Parts: sequence; C-alpha cells; structure tokens
Amino acid sequence: MYDEGTAATNKYPLTLKCPCNQIVIPYGSFISFSPEYHPVCSSLFISDEWIISTRGRTSIDIYPTVKFEESGPYFFNTLAAFCSLTQRTLSDAWQIFNRSSLITVQALSYEELIDRSNTTLQQFIR
Repeated sequence: MYDEGTAATNKYPLTLKCPCNQIVIPYGSFISFSPEYHPVCSSLFISDEWIISTRGRTSIDIYPTVKFEESGPYFFNTLAAFCSLTQRTLSDAWQIFNRSSLITVQALSYEELIDRSNTTLQQFIR
C-alpha cells in the first residue's frame, strides 16, 4: 500500500486528490509519545516514605550551618514537586497535541507527511 501510494504521488504530484471525504486525520492516530524522565523521578528519593525517613536522622553536615535532617525533607519535597510538574506539563501538552489534526485534500508523499508531522512536533516541543 505504501509503495503504491508513493508511486502514485510521484507520478501525479499535482493532481492526486483524496478520493474520500475524510480530509482530517488526528495526529494522535499515527504519532505516539513515550517521554523518558530523569531516573530520580521514578526513584525512592521522591517517595513519601523516603522523605519522612529523612526527618530526625543523625546529623550529616552538608554545609557547616545546614543539617541534613533539617533541609533534607524540603529538598526531596521540592525534587518530587519538580518531577510531578514535569509529568503533568507533558501530559497536558500531549492531550492538546492529540486534539490537533493533519488536514489535507491532497494525498501526501511519505516525505511530505514526515515533514508536516515534524513541523507540528517542533511546535509542540516549543
């Protein structure tokens, strides 16, 4: 099917029209998204159990005036919040992206499809 479509597009680049009524294709139907987050965002260090366990530990001096048992919980809570914010931001953006569609009345070559998809993805990334 791909080879036939490519051959037809190459042979009739200006006249090939979609013979169907569906000229709108949701990007989510042919583009998938699998983000990879920093390993710390799925580690024990942002879990409630770890954060609670850092309270009241014996003193580990990071800096002479800052004690780990005092600053540790705040640090790991902040880290967990950054991870959560990143995941939520990407999830929200992906939902918006999935609502956008490729609209064309002409059959696209594989290269044109990739080109348009990449342009839309670059806008998503920004």
